[in-house]
Amino acid sequence: MEIIQENKPLYILETFFNGKQECDFKKNLAAKEFMLDSGAFTFMNSKSNVKAEQIEEYLHNYCKYIKQSNISNFIEMDLDCIFGYEQVKSWRKQIEKETNKQVIPVWHKSRGIEDYKKTLKEYNYIAIGGFAIKEIKQKEFDNIRKMVRFAFLNGKKIHALGYSRKDILTYNFYSVDSASWKIQAALGGMLYKFSDNTIKIINVKKDGYKTDIKKLKCCNLKEIIKYQYYLDTK
Repeated sequence: MEIIQENKPLYILETFFNGKQECDFKKNLAAKEFMLDSGAFTFMNSKSNVKAEQIEEYLHNYCKYIKQSNISNFIEMDLDCIFGYEQVKSWRKQIEKETNKQVIPVWHKSRGIEDYKKTLKEYNYIAIGGFAIKEIKQKEFDNIRKMVRFAFLNGKKIHALGYSRKDILTYNFYSVDSASWKIQAALGGMLYKFSDNTIKIINVKKDGYKTDIKKLKCCNLKEIIKYQYYLDTK
């Protein structure tokens, strides 16, 4: 898919799971910052059984790429749900040892609030996961708001993984990422439109009307980039 060149993205997140070539391409497109995801979400949703030995080899290549490409912001392999948190912490140490840099830990609610506070003391930039898979329920969003506010007041940065809600500005997130513009185009025929300082979603797939998915994705991306420029001023 072609990226809109005349309206260059300010910030881009790419997963290492998509390969070095794609990561290099996206890194060069980012006007301000590039974030590298470990690919844990893709592994978690893989239909095949993933073994720890596979992750070890994958992480070594991940770290090698981070060093060679001088990546500043990169996310840990948060596969708590498959291998347990202790293994995730072991991989976290491995990544930091091989890169000689701090990774971005991903807090999940299963780790508890005390772990969140402890991680905030040790790291300046952490992510919160569980939005995309609805691990965090609607009734828990007020607690998330308080947690992010606490981090903000203590000079810490929070990234929301897979966050596509329209109330972004009511939180103190430093950054968010979302692929909903691509997914909804492919599965639901949804057209994104940046208007009145927000994203509006239009269903263009009605009554069996066929849409050009590739063009729809390109249109959505262009509108998301406009929204990104707007949010960057706030």
